[in-house]
Amino acid sequence: MQITLNIDEKLFGEASRLTGIQEYTALIHEGLKSLIVSQSGKNPPFRRPIGLAKNRFQLSPEFFEELPEELLNAFEGKNS
Repeated sequence: MQITLNIDEKLFGEASRLTGIQEYTALIHEGLKSLIVSQSGKNPPFRRPIGLAKNRFQLSPEFFEELPEELLNAFEGKNS
């Protein structure tokens, strides 16, 4: 379907910046999918693309270190 839309440039710019989607049609499709999901309360009928947050944040090396034994025990409900 083809349609003509009047879209606020600031709104499009912010949505494009947040999603990384530059193309009008793709951005509108993603917005409509998100609206459907948020309003339906159901699981998304589509798989989110991998890498949407690429280069947006970095994890410190400590993130990958093994957790202390007492913390692991607490997660498992064991007494330390």
